[in-house]
Amino acid sequence: MKKITLFALFAVLIQTSSVFAGAPTWKEKCVDLKSCIENVSALTGEQYVFDRDVKGEMHFTDNLPFEKEDAELIFTTVLFQNGVARVPMKPGVYQILRINDAKGKDLPYYTCDQRNPPKLPNTYDLVTMEYKFTNPAMAKESENVIRTYSDMGARIYGVESNGTLIIVEVAKNLNKIYRMLVSLDIKPSTEYLGKMKAREAAWLKAKAEGKDDHGPRHDPAPPKKDDHKS
Repeated sequence: MKKITLFALFAVLIQTSSVFAGAPTWKEKCVDLKSCIENVSALTGEQYVFDRDVKGEMHFTDNLPFEKEDAELIFTTVLFQNGVARVPMKPGVYQILRINDAKGKDLPYYTCDQRNPPKLPNTYDLVTMEYKFTNPAMAKESENVIRTYSDMGARIYGVESNGTLIIVEVAKNLNKIYRMLVSLDIKPSTEYLGKMKAREAAWLKAKAEGKDDHGPRHDPAPPKKDDHKS
């Protein structure tokens, strides 16, 4: 009985190994960017429009299986590393564009605040996130801090009139940025508000005298927990 059981287990292991050995890998399917787009399209069923001259390089280990489960994360990572991004044209159809060109397109838009996190995809797709501050007085300070941690090509727009911050970035990075915004969205003390106003007044005076064109947002010291009260 033991011999039969061991033989059956051995046979299963051999069959599993042969299947895995014959499974396609990313290294085989993504020799260049064009073949990668076409093979990912065949795997996921999504359709892509791209320039026939699109080029790019990528490297994978031999044992990374080409599977649908992680296809979007790996594929968007490859696009991002090659300076391009996919932009949705309609459900299931994307256009491949240079990242700078893609940022000007109609990207997926996510709104959020301190209590309602955005449901961002786990990919390197470009998206737009709008964060509404519970404490609008911290919008300007937070914008300065976020610029330090965002990708160099990220677009960040502060709307002081309604206390919102609009950011165009890859979704993966925005997950981290959202957590930072929540931690910065704290009611400032009267003393800290005074410091902020004094700094802005000093900048306006320097600007009027032609001595400073950087603006009050370039404060080297981000707000501290001690300078706030809940």
